[in-house]
Amino acid sequence: MGNSQIHSYVNHLSRTGVLCFREDYWVITEKNNDATILLGIFDFWDFVKREEVAQIRIESVMREEENQPPLVVSPYIYKTHQELINESYGLIPSRTRIIAAIRFLCKKNFLAQVPNRYRASRYKFGYALQVDKINESLGALQDEADNRNGNV
Repeated sequence: MGNSQIHSYVNHLSRTGVLCFREDYWVITEKNNDATILLGIFDFWDFVKREEVAQIRIESVMREEENQPPLVVSPYIYKTHQELINESYGLIPSRTRIIAAIRFLCKKNFLAQVPNRYRASRYKFGYALQVDKINESLGALQDEADNRNGNV
């Protein structure tokens, strides 16, 4: 066969990516592909972080009952620009485009940069997904769709 892709028998061109993202993210990011891809990445990691924080809270209660210090976890997402390039599967191939997409998301208030508390690397940056602002934008998008379709 010669195809290195397990999920397809099609012989795709080398170094081509699969562009897959949420259409509603694409609309609220003004059709900015890089910002849309990053929003999806941060959405995934925000979910993981929230689950981790919830688990740590449960474990900390148990530790308190055993007179042990509570566990501490940061609610922020820490990533290097290279990690974001990798997690975009190369669809955002450069640090410059990653930075531009992050700035765009921050300007739209969908993402906030937080101080770097990750001491192991000065190249890791902290981010907080602004879920309320995203939900507000998605709600407005839904309202527009409902008005267009007469579902008021």
